[in-house]
Amino acid sequence: MTNRQESAVALRWFRWMKRIAKQGDAEAKSQVGWILEFEVTNKQASAAVLWYFKWLKRIAEQGNAEAQYLVGQILEFGWIGEREEKGVLLDDAEEVKWYRKAAEQGHVKAQDWLGMMYWEDDIFRGGDDRYFGQNNEEAAKWLRKSEPKDAITQDILGNMYYDGVGVPQDYVEAAKWLRKAAEQGEIPGAQFRLGRMYEKGQGVPKDEVEAYAWYLLAEEYEFFDCEEEISDLEERLTAEQRKKGRARAAELRRLIEQKSAE
Repeated sequence: MTNRQESAVALRWFRWMKRIAKQGDAEAKSQVGWILEFEVTNKQASAAVLWYFKWLKRIAEQGNAEAQYLVGQILEFGWIGEREEKGVLLDDAEEVKWYRKAAEQGHVKAQDWLGMMYWEDDIFRGGDDRYFGQNNEEAAKWLRKSEPKDAITQDILGNMYYDGVGVPQDYVEAAKWLRKAAEQGEIPGAQFRLGRMYEKGQGVPKDEVEAYAWYLLAEEYEFFDCEEEISDLEERLTAEQRKKGRARAAELRRLIEQKSAE
């Protein structure tokens, strides 16, 4: 990239980080605060951000995994809007290069991002795979290495195992990761699929009461509909079983609330 391109990318990334920081993201607050501290003496945001980017690249080139990850982030998010608004064909090789360098040193967040970039290209690139080739095997490789902690990535990995995408189909592994995602309470789709697995006995013992509980939790989310699954189970379950299912859903809800408060 030219200096002008680097400056534009870095500034777009900085504006993106400021928006995230206002929403309470701790990492974004740290990055923005560091740059604003430098700007006190610099007095020019664009120069401060570009200086930060170039400083990070120098450290990244010396092998620092955190700097390599942050350079990848700036390149990734610095292009936000450029692809969609201008239809510019961009080469993702540079950002992937830095994510990969960090990932190969065991940087968990870089492994997550690298896996996500390889996975489901149509979601992250608006259906246009010119930008970066989808490779579910590579996606699974890096997501497994990262042992993901966030619910979105856990859900993705669980579904990859469930559908046999990028990995051999394995319902036990699918249930493991979908449960981790479901218990964080952010992904109703994970709760729904886990309920389906209990209903069918896929990777877990068949348990229609447990399935009913997970369906009830998933149904609590606006715009997520599993009314048909709940209705079908209610026809098969006894009154006592339905009562146990509702009690189990309440227990799971408390567990989720406790985890989110930690």
